[in-house]
Amino acid sequence: MLRGIRKTSENWLGRTVMGVVMSVLAGSFAIWGINDIFRGFGRSSLAKIGDSEIPVEQFRQTYQDRMQQIGRQLGRPLTPEQARGLDRQVLGEMIVQTGLDQRARKMGLGLSDTDVARHITSDPKLQTANGQFDKAKFDFILRDLGYSEQRFVAE
Repeated sequence: MLRGIRKTSENWLGRTVMGVVMSVLAGSFAIWGINDIFRGFGRSSLAKIGDSEIPVEQFRQTYQDRMQQIGRQLGRPLTPEQARGLDRQVLGEMIVQTGLDQRARKMGLGLSDTDVARHITSDPKLQTANGQFDKAKFDFILRDLGYSEQRFVAE
């Protein structure tokens, strides 16, 4: 095949025809073949709400957490049939939450770090019988939920 192309390209007509063929081939790759690179192939976010985005990894983690939570409630892992539609529900909730968070930031609403810490330490589920904050119980709940302390505070 290469010999045929080389032999055809020896005169000016063959060079012109081969130039047109190669241009069409290269143009088709430019338009259809590598267009995904410029259109967001491998995007790292599922949705964009105003200035905020929902990263794929955050969605994956939230979805897995929800499946585990439902599995714990049922006492057994969720089957694929039972989980049908859960992905859309989780994404919808994340979109709503992201929109609300963004709106709250624009309105200047929020809690300071000390308020968040006070709220966590005053939670009756995290206190001993005498009303003191129980760090061991807090750590146990975090492990059970599969959260880190930073993620729990952020949530």
